[in-house]
Amino acid sequence: MDPVNGSNAKGRKPIGMCCLHVDDLFITGTPEFLEKFKKVKKVVKSQFKIGHEDLKDLMFTGQRVKWIIDEKTKKKSHITVEQSLCVSELTEIVIPKGLKDEDKCDKDLHTAYRSLLGSINWLQPRTQFQSCYQFSRCAFAAAAPTIGDCKTLSKLCRQIVGDPMELMFWPLQGDPRLYSCNARCSV
Repeated sequence: MDPVNGSNAKGRKPIGMCCLHVDDLFITGTPEFLEKFKKVKKVVKSQFKIGHEDLKDLMFTGQRVKWIIDEKTKKKSHITVEQSLCVSELTEIVIPKGLKDEDKCDKDLHTAYRSLLGSINWLQPRTQFQSCYQFSRCAFAAAAPTIGDCKTLSKLCRQIVGDPMELMFWPLQGDPRLYSCNARCSV
């Protein structure tokens, strides 16, 4: 266990990470860690069928993780993470004309609302952080949405599709550290 997970690491530093989700495995670490992992990989290959292995451009649970190469130096510059495939699949709720904002949704509109809400819920904590607040407001209405709630959620959908975010991770300089802060606010 590493210090991030709360163990008493006694000065040791994490050298690698393995993240497994159903049938997707994401592994990263120091060259020494990756060399040791080659032995584990042989055992895994002997017992499971591996569809494909990617090194510099991969998909993990719907997220594209890619090394970006600096064109001048031809060296790795930074890592990007994006979910453009999932973002492009978002579709607004089709709202029949003539309904008022305060009208309650019928069964079909309620289902459409919850479906779009679920799709955005998959995106917002991973790469579409700009939508977190509005998503939270829309989630409050999930039990009994109105036509106005459907319009608000559709607007959020348009914003995400129109301007999707891409995360960028730059190489760390010096001795990297992680900090945890648990602050409580009172209003």
